[in-house]
Amino acid sequence: MIKAYLRNISLMAAGLAILTFQTSPAHAAKTISLTNVSGFPPFIIFVKVFEDVLVPSVEKRLAEAGGKYKIRWTRAYGASIAKEENTLEAIADGLGDIGFVPFIFEQAKLPLPVVTYVAPFVSYDPRVLGEVQDEMYRDIPELDEGWHKQNQIYLAGTMINSFQLFSRVPIRGVDDLKGMKFGLAGPLASWLKGTGAISVHNPVTEGYQALKSGMIDAQLIFPTGAFAFKFYEPAPYVVKANLGAAWGTTISFNKKRWESLPREVREAFRAAAKDHAEAYPEALIGLGNKIYGAMDKAGAKVSTMAEAERVKWAMQMPNVAKQWADSLEAKGLPARRVLSAYIDGVRKRGGKIIRDWSK
Repeated sequence: MIKAYLRNISLMAAGLAILTFQTSPAHAAKTISLTNVSGFPPFIIFVKVFEDVLVPSVEKRLAEAGGKYKIRWTRAYGASIAKEENTLEAIADGLGDIGFVPFIFEQAKLPLPVVTYVAPFVSYDPRVLGEVQDEMYRDIPELDEGWHKQNQIYLAGTMINSFQLFSRVPIRGVDDLKGMKFGLAGPLASWLKGTGAISVHNPVTEGYQALKSGMIDAQLIFPTGAFAFKFYEPAPYVVKANLGAAWGTTISFNKKRWESLPREVREAFRAAAKDHAEAYPEALIGLGNKIYGAMDKAGAKVSTMAEAERVKWAMQMPNVAKQWADSLEAKGLPARRVLSAYIDGVRKRGGKIIRDWSK
């Protein structure tokens, strides 16, 4: 009887051991904590599509791969860790793991991706620019290498819709720009060369107050950003000059953190980046189609610059893109190849280019 009792206890212990093994934390999903950094608030389209598409895509793929890993996301948005012009350094230093780098502020550290900001009037279709961007990152290794030097991995690119003019006063043509003070970011100052306008460097988050106070007369900006920050209130004259769409923020990963992630997690992020590349341009175009009507209802006066004025603007500029490329070639960077690949990539997709800046 005692032997039977002991045998039953042994069987119960074995069953408990099996149950414990099956439900042990060692066999539960391992949680990986990641901090997302953005100087922009969460309602900006860069961040919104990341949250709506890339995040759930990563989680879905991790579940499909067996559920060994899950992500605990910490959202450090709205400059809670770094402003937009400091995000590159924040990710490089490990203050965040993944984030949105507006490289327009980083010409010295990331000169090659700036190509779309030195060559205006090339394309105002974000879908085309997205395809060209993917192609160039595949074909020109120096683009990726630039991020590696900043201790980061290029994960995905975004686009911004065509730059337009938001002004306190009416603008009908290029001659009206003379003497006006334009708020803008980084290399966009070159777009005003030859017009007589004055460049004032300011982050998009400071544009509203600068316009309201009269510190600047107008802002050269992409309309989704202008709409998000209500630039049409202090600057109600919205001029669709269609200076061109551009590559936007880059979603980059701290390189050391990326390399420390399990293979399944890195694969999930790479696959999710492709989902993001498909969804982002459509979301951007959809939003762009809505905002002009919304601004009009809010009292903005939306007009379109005549094509002849756009041509006049482009042709009276010095060839700022070629100057940019030549200066970087002197430093050993393949900027002429990057510029030609950009122009050719748009052209072969049917883009109407006012001026070939590579010549």
